[in-house]
Amino acid sequence: MQQNDYNLLVATNAEYYTRANQLSGTNPDVDELVDYFKLLLKDKTEKEVAGSTFFRLDSGTILRNHLPMSGRTMKRNGSNEVEVKLSRCVSRIDLVNRDDTYDLVSVSLWNVFPRTHIWDNNFTNYTDEKHLNRFGTIYMDNQSNTEIRGRFYTFENYVPNTLQNDTATTCLIVGLRPKEDSKRTEYYRINLCPTGRSQLLRRNHLYQVTINRVTGKGKGSEKDAYENAEILLSGTIQSWDEDDFSNLQFDEEHTLFLSHSKINLSYSGGTEFVNIVTRGTGEVKISQEILPDGLKARLSAARDTLYIDAARTFDKKEGLVEIQFGSFRAAVEVSQNGEYSEWLEITPDRLHPFPAEKDAPNHTQMVSVDASPGCKARLYNDNDTNIFSLAEEENYFTISVKEDNDTEKPRYSFVTVFLEDNPMIARILLLTQTGKNKETI
Repeated sequence: MQQNDYNLLVATNAEYYTRANQLSGTNPDVDELVDYFKLLLKDKTEKEVAGSTFFRLDSGTILRNHLPMSGRTMKRNGSNEVEVKLSRCVSRIDLVNRDDTYDLVSVSLWNVFPRTHIWDNNFTNYTDEKHLNRFGTIYMDNQSNTEIRGRFYTFENYVPNTLQNDTATTCLIVGLRPKEDSKRTEYYRINLCPTGRSQLLRRNHLYQVTINRVTGKGKGSEKDAYENAEILLSGTIQSWDEDDFSNLQFDEEHTLFLSHSKINLSYSGGTEFVNIVTRGTGEVKISQEILPDGLKARLSAARDTLYIDAARTFDKKEGLVEIQFGSFRAAVEVSQNGEYSEWLEITPDRLHPFPAEKDAPNHTQMVSVDASPGCKARLYNDNDTNIFSLAEEENYFTISVKEDNDTEKPRYSFVTVFLEDNPMIARILLLTQTGKNKETI
């Protein structure tokens, strides 16, 4: 009989991501997995266990329906109920294409690192360690689709110095097809951090890569794009903590496990799901459904999956669904972004070169803005000069030439348009003033 409190280390889906998998040649059964961990943990303290046990990816892929998760909790003396908050041991990568002159054809993930600590999330520098180059490709069946969500996962990793074409920085290779030429596919590399900076991918974080504009002709193959040192896309990367922890409850006779306790859906609508795992007798049911119009919850026929369906929305929506199994109840928080909650578009997205003379025709250009509240524009003049001026109005801003260019060389500046509450959502406009008696290419 238990006399003291003790700590529990919990891991899920370990059969897919441990040496037990490689040793058995297939997914091990429960007894094989238990024997493997008994051998691994023998005569070690909790700290030693946390620092020396890994999820591994020697081959195969990270399965979206079997994500590696872990958590810690304490088993109290005299209590038979245990609740564990589990978090994903992987980073999720989504892609959104905002360039409406190109169709999204394919996306593949490269430079996926081979392992991560199960319980200790201290970052390891894997720069010199063997890693997996190409990690699965998703081909778009419908060219009208502009985004891929919840399909790519990688282990957290740290790369101290990144290059556009190195073999360590985690990146996407994207296949895009110009709408004006449906027979040609061009390939582009997008690193998950800017060149020259340190990459730090965190577990349980979501990284959304947004292609704002194609700035150059892509390569003819994925490999050529992977090795290319040029940056041929204008894009942004947003990251946030996926704190939609899973929920695990169990006693001596029953277990209820939900793979998520929070779900977030895009403004464009769609379906997200929560895996439900139970042990013991009883029926899984939705005990509460507090959702606004446009959001709907349903259980699969086998009652092992909760689906949340969402219609397109302009407004942000929030709600809650509660799952019941026996005496256990677990809530799933549901939210959906409004179309304009993270929206920013400018027209035009490219400006014509400004004339060399400040009083010449077309020395002023106007840019319309369609954005969520709190949009700002900021002008950056070259070398602290005063070449251009910027005037903001409610739904547009104007840019004017303030100085003559008496040289034969063009001069450059740029404007950033961004959301104050989320500066990662931004657009950039290049400003060019032609040289005297010269054309700007």
